[in-house]
This record gives sequence, C-alpha cells and structure tokens, in this order.
Amino acid sequence: MKKAFCSDRLPAGRWTDRESDTFEKYFLLSREDIRTILTPIAHLDLNAIVYINGYDEIASLRMDDFMRDSQRRNKSIVSTGDVDYLSRYDTGKIEVHLKPEDLPEFMAACEANKSDHWIVIKTFEGYGHVTMEFVDPRVNKGYALRKFSEKRGIPLSEFMAFGDMDNDIGLLREAGWGVCLINGAPATKAVAQAITEYSVEEDGVGRYLETHWFNR
Repeated sequence: MKKAFCSDRLPAGRWTDRESDTFEKYFLLSREDIRTILTPIAHLDLNAIVYINGYDEIASLRMDDFMRDSQRRNKSIVSTGDVDYLSRYDTGKIEVHLKPEDLPEFMAACEANKSDHWIVIKTFEGYGHVTMEFVDPRVNKGYALRKFSEKRGIPLSEFMAFGDMDNDIGLLREAGWGVCLINGAPATKAVAQAITEYSVEEDGVGRYLETHWFNR
C-alpha cells in the first residue's frame, strides 16, 4: 500500500505543484478586505504580514526577527510599508504576530470588525508569541489536500496528515489517517485518529513516523 504524508504547512488560498512550477490561487482576500482588516488593528504592537507570492515575496508592517528569519530560510523578498502598502494585491491570508498580553485587545478589535468575508484563527501560541491569521471562510487545509489529491490521483484514504492547531482540523478530517501533536489544541486532538508521543519541539512527527510507519 502506498501512503502519502503531509504536514500542516499547506499554503492558505494557494495550491502549488513544485514539479511543474505552477500554482493556483483561490478564495483570496481582496485588497479592500485587507485594508478593512488592518486599519482597526494597525495601531497595536503587532506585525501584519501579507503573502504576495507565497514565501517568495512578502510585505509586512515592519521588519522584525521573524521576517529576517524568513529571508534566511525561504530566501523571501521582504518589503515594509503601511496599511495602504500592504493592500496593493489580493492575498490568500494575512498573518499577524503579537504578544499574548495584547491578544485580548486584538480580539476585541476583531469582534468589532466582524465580516462574512473573513475569519480569524489562531495558528501558533508559544512563549511570548501568538500568531493569528485572517482568511476567507472557505479556505482550509482540507480543501488544499483535496486539490492535491485530485491533481496527483492519490485517494484521500492514502494520506497521513499531521497538525496541531485549530487551522489543521480540516486537514486531519480529510486525510485517511490524521495525527495531532501531543502539544496540539484540544479541538484538533478531538478529530485525530492518533496523537503523537512527543511534541513538535521533540520531533514528534519524525518519531511517530519512525515508530508507527517505517518500523511498524
């Protein structure tokens, strides 16, 4: 039996075929959506990031350690500017980085600015750092996995998927075998068929594959 593996780094609003160097974009936030989302939160101590061309080209409100790391790891072209500058192109997602203590004020601003055009979800929470994402409500990683399945002709039942946060729920539901990291969110664990013995910091994905797949 063949098995395809996928982790939670599926791009929002974008399906990429690296072998043919082609990609499709879908369910994008419009330029007006970007402006409407960012204007009420731009005064907060945060950094907002718009992906213009995947990780290749990124625009952000400011340069910080995360952006410099992206430049090193992904060879990203990063430019900075104000809300109008970030609103030049439609995008698959807006990524926002902030401190945990600023999250209540951020969420209050989001609640006051709700729209049917987007949702906001938490994608990472660690010591001193929270990542939130704005996406079209139709965007989820399960949709991206279905697109990949169709393009490759691999049944969804043949996929083993790994995730940890709430935005991975669609991915784990679509895959034939969904695995949540032990440090994952309760809602994500609830839809998984298995939970790793180790956290993401302890190479939980690699250890799970070694024990339960390669050496089974």
